[in-house]
Amino acid sequence: MDTRLQTILFDWLDQAPAAEILGVGADAEALLQAYTAHSGGRFVIRDAGEILGESSRLQASNCALVAGAIEALPKLEAEILLARVRDLLSQRVCVIVGSEIFHRDELESWNLADFSALGFRSLSAPGSGDHDPRLFTYDINSYKPTHDWLNPKNWANPELWDKFRW
Repeated sequence: MDTRLQTILFDWLDQAPAAEILGVGADAEALLQAYTAHSGGRFVIRDAGEILGESSRLQASNCALVAGAIEALPKLEAEILLARVRDLLSQRVCVIVGSEIFHRDELESWNLADFSALGFRSLSAPGSGDHDPRLFTYDINSYKPTHDWLNPKNWANPELWDKFRW
């Protein structure tokens, strides 16, 4: 992995340090070893099959890193994996994917809308090459910001009760 993407990942992990980080996928262990070497903390590695099988028995953590798991799975199973990690196992999720998932056949190919539909935001744009990995993040605390109009002050509009008849 290039240092630019690793720096982005470490900065994202540093924003809300977790006591234990869940790692999923073949590349997650090396990345988490490098991260915990400079920041401390612990991590636990789980297999994608373990999460797809019995995720209800797994212990949740505050943060998760999925790296090297999505590329090896069919698209539907990869979507289920990301949804389970996001919904059941972690409040903050970072996914690192290789560019090959964007260039599969029509039914198995991913695009940015697929990650957006799962609630993930792109944290890194492709680098100079078309084959650079991409980083997507999900944080339940910033997933849906509260809009100005969505508060009790603007709901009833009592100053308009005598002016308009709905």
